[in-house]
Amino acid sequence: MGPVPTLLTLLTAVVLLLQMDLISYVAGAAAKGLAEVDLLGMRRSLVVHAAGGIFVLLMTTVLSIYKPRGLTRYGWRKQQSQIRERP
Repeated sequence: MGPVPTLLTLLTAVVLLLQMDLISYVAGAAAKGLAEVDLLGMRRSLVVHAAGGIFVLLMTTVLSIYKPRGLTRYGWRKQQSQIRERP
C-alpha cells in the first residue's frame, strides 16, 4: 500500500475513534429513553462521519488495488537495461 492510502486510512481511523465519546453518549441516552428529538443532531453527525469513513476507506482500497496500464519509469528503465544486456 502506498503512502497516500496509508495516510488516509490513519486519518479516517483517528476521526472515527474520536466519535466514540459521542457514540457512548447517544447509546446511554437511548438506553435512558431520552426523546429522539434531543438526539437528532448527534445522530446526523454519527451518520455523516460513518458514511464519510466508509467512503474514504473504500477509496483507499481502490487506490491500493488499482494499477494503471503500462510501465512505470522504473519498470521501463529496468526493461531497457535487460534488453541492452542480452547478447
